[in-house]
Amino acid sequence: MDKQAFGELNERRGREGLSLFANPRNAAAGSLRQLDSSITAERRLKFFAYGLAEAPAGITTHHATLDYLKSVGFMVSPDVRVCSDLNEVVSHIEALGARRDELAFEIDGVVVKVDDLASQALLGATNREPRWAIAYKFAPLQATTLLKAIEVQVGRTGVLTPVAKLEPVRLAGVTISNATLHNLGEVRRKNLLIGDTVIIQRAGDVIPEVVAPIPSKRSGHEMLFEMPTACPVCSQPVFIEDARAGKADDDDDKVYRCVNLDCPAIVTEAVFHYAAKDAMDIDGLGRESIERLRQAGLLNGIADLYRLNLGQLVKLDGFGELAAGKLLGAIKLSLKAELGRFLFALGIPQIGQVAARQLAEHFGKLETVMAASVDELTAVAGIGKERAASVCAFFANQRNRELVDELLSLGLTIATPTISGGVLNGRSFCFTGTLENLSRSQAQARVEALGGRVVNSVSARLDYLVAGSEAGSKLAKAAKLGVQVLSQTEFEDLLAKMQAETR
Repeated sequence: MDKQAFGELNERRGREGLSLFANPRNAAAGSLRQLDSSITAERRLKFFAYGLAEAPAGITTHHATLDYLKSVGFMVSPDVRVCSDLNEVVSHIEALGARRDELAFEIDGVVVKVDDLASQALLGATNREPRWAIAYKFAPLQATTLLKAIEVQVGRTGVLTPVAKLEPVRLAGVTISNATLHNLGEVRRKNLLIGDTVIIQRAGDVIPEVVAPIPSKRSGHEMLFEMPTACPVCSQPVFIEDARAGKADDDDDKVYRCVNLDCPAIVTEAVFHYAAKDAMDIDGLGRESIERLRQAGLLNGIADLYRLNLGQLVKLDGFGELAAGKLLGAIKLSLKAELGRFLFALGIPQIGQVAARQLAEHFGKLETVMAASVDELTAVAGIGKERAASVCAFFANQRNRELVDELLSLGLTIATPTISGGVLNGRSFCFTGTLENLSRSQAQARVEALGGRVVNSVSARLDYLVAGSEAGSKLAKAAKLGVQVLSQTEFEDLLAKMQAETR
């Protein structure tokens, strides 16, 4: 995405009340990830071809390959040069670096390649990169400015991040007024004080970064920064967790997190996680849909999902009657949930799918999990003190407890999990390809309900590989290792037979 298209895109998003992209790279990546291709088409992306897997007959050099690509209609970089020696390479890099700000798009360096294709083939590649090419990165441009304040922002996952508020300064064609400081440890390691004169740069020529203070310019009126103990958005208590193993005694390396699921700063991500396939499996509820619902005032928290109706949805852009009906149907299906899935869906910090399932199987009931002490939680296999503390802190938050009560009052029912020891106990399953009318998460739930377990890779210890349509490389590996392969029909027949044995 070139600079002009990026500026126009952010200007349009600003008018629409949407969050702005930080840089063209993020904007281009986000555009490519869109499920709606019409949105991608609006973003004015450009593709510069830079090579072919196999050159046409008669083409023996890289630059001739680029000429060919240009002749058949592809865009190629207008700044490609063929250099006869290293002196020419250095001269071209310096010349390009001198006019970076004049280019239509952002760059952070130059790639130097061997031109002769036969030599490229002879040099080969490592696991990570070709031996016939190397990237030269430009040194970041730097400037000095005043660190006016350090404010704390709450990210979509609830993590509190200190942000440097700077006296605006121009750097590499961009006005810089903010820069992330990542965490308290970063502030301490860089010895930053509020009121410092600081050196800044754009990391990778994209992301603003505070490099260091200039201690000689201190007046004595600078102030030490401390992280808040309450969320700056919702004022609920902040949960503090260890950022890295082995740093339990270092407060600077703690992660400060708001665990209030109704905090306006984290609603979008909380709802998105709640609706995920491995959580409550609400099909059709992506981030874009969640944002539209939020902007319409229909979704201020997870519980509001169960208050939506057809009349509300069809009035919104992107929700035709058919799509709205499907979404409401998926939301209704989620009202019947297995305990492990629900615990995972709540987004309790440090509690993934496996830990959620272990908690569900150990305690059996939601209210028992919610009332469990740290000692009771650490008695569960795989739950250490940090995870136990995270669960306790989550359910100690009054708003989270109120949310659970609210969901139950709206019709949510939590099924008691089937404890390991069922008819499939000890048997492992893996899936490949696409199953008809059955999602991976649904298939996994059916296996686990009978005591089996689902793994992600094929090994000699695997009991069954379930192969759907367009099965991948796992199928060939299973055949080589002698693993039993089941079609979807055979898989469903096996489950039906096993389920009959439990009656």
